[in-house]
Amino acid sequence: MSGGKEASGGEDASGRNASNEGGSDHMTKRERVIGALNHRQTDIIPYVVGFTQKEHELYAAYTGDADFASKIGNHATGCYYSGFVAGTAAARQRTVSTQTPASMQTSAASLSGGHALREIGLDGEVAGKPGYYMDDFGVVWNRTIDKDIGVIDNYVLGEPDLSALELPPVYEDELRRGYEALTGGGGRGDGADGADADGGDGTDADELFKYGSVGFSMFERAWTLRGMENFLIDMISEKSFAHGLLDAICDYNMEIVKIGLSYDIDSFYFGDDWGQQKGLIMGPALWREFIKPRMARLYSAVKAKGKYVVQHSCGDVTEIFPDLIEIGLDCYQTFQPEIYDIRAVKQEYGGDLSFWGGISTQRLLPFATPGEVRAKTAEIMQIMGANGGYIAAPTHAIPGDVPPENVEAMLDVFQNQGKYL
Repeated sequence: MSGGKEASGGEDASGRNASNEGGSDHMTKRERVIGALNHRQTDIIPYVVGFTQKEHELYAAYTGDADFASKIGNHATGCYYSGFVAGTAAARQRTVSTQTPASMQTSAASLSGGHALREIGLDGEVAGKPGYYMDDFGVVWNRTIDKDIGVIDNYVLGEPDLSALELPPVYEDELRRGYEALTGGGGRGDGADGADADGGDGTDADELFKYGSVGFSMFERAWTLRGMENFLIDMISEKSFAHGLLDAICDYNMEIVKIGLSYDIDSFYFGDDWGQQKGLIMGPALWREFIKPRMARLYSAVKAKGKYVVQHSCGDVTEIFPDLIEIGLDCYQTFQPEIYDIRAVKQEYGGDLSFWGGISTQRLLPFATPGEVRAKTAEIMQIMGANGGYIAAPTHAIPGDVPPENVEAMLDVFQNQGKYL
């Protein structure tokens, strides 16, 4: 059975004692996540669930409870920079052709790979184009169909020319507002009076695992500025430009990471999709040449502060698991069972990596029966949760094609592990 034993004592990556005080059987949510990341068995397996806007609406209607998300019991909460920041004159002054941004709010849970977290920013619906939104980098996103992320409508860098690159300022005031809301001004358990200071699920803020986060952290930011096909070609035929662009993105993100690390958080989470259904989008050689050195730099900054590193990438990144371990990755998210042989990956890499995800939003949740969802969720949790090293979660924010009954079945297993595992 996965779970059932209390995690052993010891220090977390920050040097703080993460053992449950008094030797009781109950662990806080933060202690469970830290135990999992340290490959220790915990009383129950920690879990995190996020929803796209459409699925959130469906499940709220199904349960008759608009506040259902606060009762799920999520174990982690974070402060996420997606590239959309509120109330800044610079963001409002950016233009694409004759279009000028106004204001909007993005869905943090959907953009983050399924987390429960606070959105740092609001910004720009394009005037005269309802459903089109501009990010801080001048990229316009068509969200008329996919309301959570969208499809890119323009490329900022039409040519491989760094002189045309204009990165936005780092909006430090907005970032700090987000981190202060997350941590209560920097301290843990100091009577936080920031917005949503309890983490949004009714849990005392001190009980939750907290992380900073940067979305589109390297490859994705480059190709959203340049275009996917264009940037892949650049990695072969315009190497100097590609290296320069990635260096600029890395420098920019380092400033965001430094701000986050000045607060009392447990981890830093990087979002950057490198995989497809089979293999890496750019292949392992180009990933090692272009992406690895910059991610190593970002990871090193986090590790130097004694924090855990979490990396999100959709798709198959098996080829680079050893590289990620080498540069300091602690936890890989999202872990898609239709892509990976989960038993084999757990056996080969489970001593070095923890895994976050595993409950398929591609096949299981949309298409199975509730009974099948319960059985498969329990099976995956037993395999991946053995000896710790696992945070149970859907493989992405739950999309709008998932029957609410299947969400209910998955949550039933997460919330009643003694019954199912």
